[in-house]
Amino acid sequence: MARLQCRDCGFDQEIEWDGRLVCPSCGSTNARAAVGTTELSDAEIDMIMRSEIPEELRWNSSDDDTGDGAGQER
Repeated sequence: MARLQCRDCGFDQEIEWDGRLVCPSCGSTNARAAVGTTELSDAEIDMIMRSEIPEELRWNSSDDDTGDGAGQER
């Protein structure tokens, strides 16, 4: 399971994630996912910890990261 959020349509739910950043509601690739580390292997966690996230995949600091939906346009 993963929580997927779409910047285009506002979709924000837990889904059975297949590893692709594609919104199941609108098909947009302008999405982000949060996967619980309990669902990842130690090797996958190590890879994530060593990786650098490309700028185009980062969310701007002005994006809402509080989880309460405040500040998001719908």
